[in-house]
Amino acid sequence: MSRFITGLVFVVLALALPLNVLASGAHVHKNMSMMLHVTAPFKGKMMFKHVTATAKLRYTAHDVFVTVTTDNLPKPAQLGERAYAVFATDGAMADRVGFLHMSGNMASVKGQVMMTKVQDIYVWAVGSMTEKHQMGKKVLGAMVM
Repeated sequence: MSRFITGLVFVVLALALPLNVLASGAHVHKNMSMMLHVTAPFKGKMMFKHVTATAKLRYTAHDVFVTVTTDNLPKPAQLGERAYAVFATDGAMADRVGFLHMSGNMASVKGQVMMTKVQDIYVWAVGSMTEKHQMGKKVLGAMVM
């Protein structure tokens, strides 16, 4: 009987350890940073030669806080559009983070998306500040590792 109880205790401990590791969130990256790159249609254009952009992600239990900053991004009117929209995707769906707020040569946006994992961040030149879907011209992008 004591052998049975000892074996049962070891089984319970063996099952409880992986659950504790998963519950601690050790497998999830809490903060991430990445560079956004100019997409292929705009790589050779002179107005995009000095564009730099970064994205920072901060994960919580069910949301991701996204901050995108750009430098030397041309005005959207030079592309025939009205604004830049930032989208985050998880492979199955896309959610708008927000619109870049331009100030001189710099632009930034802070937003929150209801996703547990983000795979890609894209910046689109769009024709309206009411765009909810990825339409227009994709100018910047990054894969989240």
